[in-house]
Amino acid sequence: MEKKVTLKELAKVLNVSVATVSKALNDSYDISEETKIRVKKKAKELNYVPNIIAQSLKLKKSFSLGVIIPNITDEFFARAVHGITKEAKENKYKTLISISNEELQSERESVDTFLNSNIDGLLISLASETQMKKQYEHIKKIQDQEIPIVLFDRVTDEINCDKITIDDFKSAYDATYFLLRKGCKNVVFLSTISNTSVCELRKKGYAQALKDSKIKVGATRFLEVTHENLEIELKKFLDHEEVDGILGADEHSAVASLHLVQNLGYKVPGQISVIGFTNGSLTKFTVPSLTAISQHSELMGKNAVQILLSRIQNGYLDKEMQHKIVQTNLIQRKSTRSKS
Repeated sequence: MEKKVTLKELAKVLNVSVATVSKALNDSYDISEETKIRVKKKAKELNYVPNIIAQSLKLKKSFSLGVIIPNITDEFFARAVHGITKEAKENKYKTLISISNEELQSERESVDTFLNSNIDGLLISLASETQMKKQYEHIKKIQDQEIPIVLFDRVTDEINCDKITIDDFKSAYDATYFLLRKGCKNVVFLSTISNTSVCELRKKGYAQALKDSKIKVGATRFLEVTHENLEIELKKFLDHEEVDGILGADEHSAVASLHLVQNLGYKVPGQISVIGFTNGSLTKFTVPSLTAISQHSELMGKNAVQILLSRIQNGYLDKEMQHKIVQTNLIQRKSTRSKS
């Protein structure tokens, strides 16, 4: 096996100090670009690999971030994780990813695992069971160790930490208003993500849009189902209720309802218009293509890492906690009426 070149040996070959080599490899501002290029070129030639363990001990950092997401089947979280890992890698951090499967206990176990792994910070989107039971002691345990936390997408006011979300209330309000402006008068709110903070805010936005409408519209109607019983429950609902618009609180509910109503003989968008959250890859290839609210989940993941690294570098309690809002936009496709 080829012997690894040490930092000291690399410095000797270049005839510079160890400190200069270290700073050049870490893009320090007080090293010239010419020196940085020369050091990095020689390091590559000699296959120099930095000793991460030694760096961690010296700086008292592990250069690792913990990430907990509720599920991996939802494209929103898959894209968010892509943004997280990409941004972390560019900043020379590795990511440890855990999936809670919407379970409180699984989320607790993930937190314990990350504590034992000596992470520098935690990114977490809360499980639906955690939010339903409002039990956050395990997250506060992370804070007791002065490990920075950023909550993203699914958040709570009971944890004083940095947060990043979209404006769920306004996004749902605007989507509902869009349906009303296109001529819909009987819009139903359909969700498979009950008991989450995002669902509650989207319900309120939908209800407020109906309340503020200047034309006569139907009453607020919420249909909260599971992935497994969505088709059965929606079919029963349509058998007894007049519906000309569906606002899906998540991608699954929107895509599934789009397929179901057409299988039942309804014309989309002629008789029923459909809008969904997320704007994942499925929305472009449904027939008709799905009008969607783009949450820019990859950008949310990237920004979450930037906020967390800023907190790590500047001190846990160095500044007031922030709540950053990522702007959404409505992408109109063929599942909604084109004329007002």
